[in-house]
Amino acid sequence: MKAGRAVAAVLLSVCAACAKPAPDAASRVLESAAAGDLAAEESALSSALARNQNDAAALNARGVLKLETLDFSGAFADFDSAVRADPAFAAAWYNRGNVRIDLGQMEEALSDLEQAYTLDPTLTGALYSAGQAKSAGGDDQGAAEAMSAALSADPDMRQARLERAESLDALDEYADARALLDRVIADDPRSVTALRERAAVLLEMHESELAAQDDSRVIAFLPDLALGYEDRADAWDDAQRLDLAVSDYGEAIRRDPRNAVLYHNRARDYYRQRRFDLAQADWTKALSLDASYAKEIAAYRRRVAEMRRAAAPRSEK
Repeated sequence: MKAGRAVAAVLLSVCAACAKPAPDAASRVLESAAAGDLAAEESALSSALARNQNDAAALNARGVLKLETLDFSGAFADFDSAVRADPAFAAAWYNRGNVRIDLGQMEEALSDLEQAYTLDPTLTGALYSAGQAKSAGGDDQGAAEAMSAALSADPDMRQARLERAESLDALDEYADARALLDRVIADDPRSVTALRERAAVLLEMHESELAAQDDSRVIAFLPDLALGYEDRADAWDDAQRLDLAVSDYGEAIRRDPRNAVLYHNRARDYYRQRRFDLAQADWTKALSLDASYAKEIAAYRRRVAEMRRAAAPRSEK
């Protein structure tokens, strides 16, 4: 997911770079990128850089092309060269900052993004990306502040709203996170990301039935994926509606049969229902997929054995 976010952000930043006069070759690259014509992109870039290896716009565009194939190191090298060739090129600073997030260089990313926004205050995505970097670095408060600044600069930035809501959730500010997500979903009722995040916030607020409603909408949009069923099963768990939880974990397992978490969670609910044979089967499957559950499952199995001994007639003890 992170890689996909980075590519999307950088493509937006190249569009911002179009406001700066660029050589014809780089302009053709941007047009070709929009049309998905990779061969034309490569030809235009080769021509531009053969004539001038310090063509900042062409270097920046080639960096974006490398991101299309998730070549983060190659993209970084081109964005770095673009910054060195033209230190006033805000989009190149922005792009280098975004790639640094993907490379795990959070402090350096924040420095690049600050420079990008200083050079071009219309690059409000730099504020959003700074929030991403702070969140990845564990600074939830700083991430929330950065996302708030991004929204102040560009109130229509839906992704910033989502990221701020996630930061507020991490800070246990659930009511504010919910209000922000309500706005995102009102603008885009089909946003699976927003629906899942709101369901998670509602679950933290113990609004399990409402969380399950959002999860049901996710299932309607993505019926062939396990994630909606798993999320809704978690909501039913919170509501102590174990029959519904077991059913949804079963649907999730049918779609993702090698997910140890699903077997583990369904076994936990079977245990609560005292359906011990079914729980044992799921524990065995979970262990076959993820041995890290061994200690926890062993404790469950000891409790099952103790309960069975306690329930046995005296003559069998």
